[in-house]
Amino acid sequence: MSFVAALFFTSCEKEKTPDYVGTWYYTETDDLFGEVQQRLILQESSIELAMEFRDEDENWQQFMGFKGNLQVDGDNFTMTITQIGSPEIDFETMTFGEIVWYGAETEEFDSFIEDSFDGTATQSGTLIVDGNTLTIKADGDTVIYTKS
Repeated sequence: MSFVAALFFTSCEKEKTPDYVGTWYYTETDDLFGEVQQRLILQESSIELAMEFRDEDENWQQFMGFKGNLQVDGDNFTMTITQIGSPEIDFETMTFGEIVWYGAETEEFDSFIEDSFDGTATQSGTLIVDGNTLTIKADGDTVIYTKS
């Protein structure tokens, strides 16, 4: 009977969620915005990055971002950006509204990809998780995120 019970419980076990799945943060000081953070949300097959600054009321305001597909094999990853986002801006009050998302083959998307990713929406690199630290290396840059 114990063999049958062990077989049943083994077949009911869920596959372990990869260590990289979750919400990760990187914060730095920027000359234009002051305190800036990258909020990186990784799922098993998707990526979302929000660039945010801290406003006068100490709230985080998103000023750009992107969403895409993610493939991970060991420590290697490939992401393909499928949307870029930027907020509506009221230039009289200098306030940011809701993020507007633009897909491939729009002027906004193509311009962002050209300016930020040398014209290609697909990027590759490595990601390594060590406890609450995620190190991403891509295009000669290294960014170390912490998990919340």
